[in-house]
Amino acid sequence: MMRRLFAWLFARSPHIIDQPGKLIGRGTYTSASFELRAGLYRIDYQFDSHTRVALLDSVSEETLFIKSGEGEALFEVVQADRYRLRVKPSEENVAWRLAYRPVSANPQPAQRESVTPKD
Repeated sequence: MMRRLFAWLFARSPHIIDQPGKLIGRGTYTSASFELRAGLYRIDYQFDSHTRVALLDSVSEETLFIKSGEGEALFEVVQADRYRLRVKPSEENVAWRLAYRPVSANPQPAQRESVTPKD
């Protein structure tokens, strides 16, 4: 519980992510629920160790990527729904930061990892 105090979510709206936002923290963190519209999203990240980033809906969890260092990743949300982001570094006390933003409402098929909520 205490490690969650080290993470903050900054976004224009806590409910609909259609503007840039960012997460900054240390250790494992799961964000509050927010709505993502269907479309392509970009995540820019900076991780001090190998870190897993997952997107969770109400019934499942899908790993978006496992990375270290700095870089970017794209993913597609196929169906608008409420989601949470989970950040899980391989070492519990390391710092991390990521920024996310929508790229397109109509993503190109060759550029994406798809996320569809499971019923």
